[in-house]
Amino acid sequence: MFKSQFEMFGVGWDGKPHPLLEAHLPADRPIPTLEELAEEANIVLEREFDDGPEVFERSPENTALDLLRLQYAHCECRYFAFALRELTGWPIVLAVEPGGLLCHQLNRDVQGRLVDVTGFVTLEELPGRYRGIELEVREGNNFEGDGDLDDDAVAQVMAAMLYLPHEPFTSLSAQASLWVRHGRIGLDGPWREARCAT
Repeated sequence: MFKSQFEMFGVGWDGKPHPLLEAHLPADRPIPTLEELAEEANIVLEREFDDGPEVFERSPENTALDLLRLQYAHCECRYFAFALRELTGWPIVLAVEPGGLLCHQLNRDVQGRLVDVTGFVTLEELPGRYRGIELEVREGNNFEGDGDLDDDAVAQVMAAMLYLPHEPFTSLSAQASLWVRHGRIGLDGPWREARCAT
């Protein structure tokens, strides 16, 4: 019984992806276009900011990439951090205000650099994004909100990574593309090569 359950979740006894994994998302699944992702970002941003603060106003001056960066830097940073951890194994860390209020979730790569949707970022650069608030990083976050993420939601974040024209995402694009087409949360697969390569 345990063996059949093990296989049902997509991994064989040898730890390699089970053929069921390949059937989960078809190999010819289309990757969303940048414009489709930007339209979704507009919906998220309008809902989150309710036509509010100066950080977002729906206007032609926001490029599609601007919208993705705003979505994953301000509204859904935890989703982005979860997806990046899923792809690379890089742990999620918290940027918090001195009183402990959570401001941002991002990742720490194997060289100790902080990474979010804007690429590599230093702790000193973050206050410019968050109204000058002084921040500190706390380790050991287990990402409490991952229960509302499913495979398709993570695949959408991975698709957004494909359009980010800076490191580390340009180097991770092959793995992210594989995840969009074949990935399942928590399972190893060919996309995890990034863990060794970076």
